[in-house]
Amino acid sequence: MTLPGLQVQARGEIRVNLAGSHIRSAWALAQECESLERDHTWPATQHILDRHFGYASGAIVGASSGLEAAINELRQDAIDGIDQSLGRAAAVKRQIIDLWDTVDRAPLVRKYDWVLTLAGAKPFDRGRDPFQSAASLIDLRNALVHYKPEWYNDLQQSERLENRLRGKFAENRLVGEGMAFIPYRACGHGGGVWAVRSVILFLRDFFDRLSVRPKKVEQMLALLAGG
Repeated sequence: MTLPGLQVQARGEIRVNLAGSHIRSAWALAQECESLERDHTWPATQHILDRHFGYASGAIVGASSGLEAAINELRQDAIDGIDQSLGRAAAVKRQIIDLWDTVDRAPLVRKYDWVLTLAGAKPFDRGRDPFQSAASLIDLRNALVHYKPEWYNDLQQSERLENRLRGKFAENRLVGEGMAFIPYRACGHGGGVWAVRSVILFLRDFFDRLSVRPKKVEQMLALLAGG
């Protein structure tokens, strides 16, 4: 039996990682959305809508959880001295460990830029992808996890995110066009796949800047290659 997220070290110890597991499960949930959207149309039954929302929101939250887990795993790699996973950051692993508390509560994507800066690697262009999509995903995740009810005549948060994400992915096909973007039209197969893809491409770019390609990133990229 193979358990998800286990990493065996040369010294015979086992460490549990979750970044890859979060991403793979998010991808699977997004595919479940596709099946429901293919087999049902608006107006669907409440049972189908509840299942679909669970899959879609799970894919979005799971993808963002993978992004959070990955940077924490990098910090742990620094603590454990796994230089082959750190690339250029191996030279500054002591700083990563000692200064981590200064960024622990910073916005998630900024932590990645902080590591690049410490390592002397080229930082992200914050006005372009993949940084922009990763930052937008965190905003979408926060809107769902810390949801604040809105009236239809005053959909400020929903409309702000709709303007930011318009055209990024196909909207949920199981709800009506006039329904709020958050939480309805954004949560579907398109949004789930976009969330996972955004995280994988962000991590690929990040580790490329560190001149290393960890196995977990290769595995994530294989998801995209497989469709």
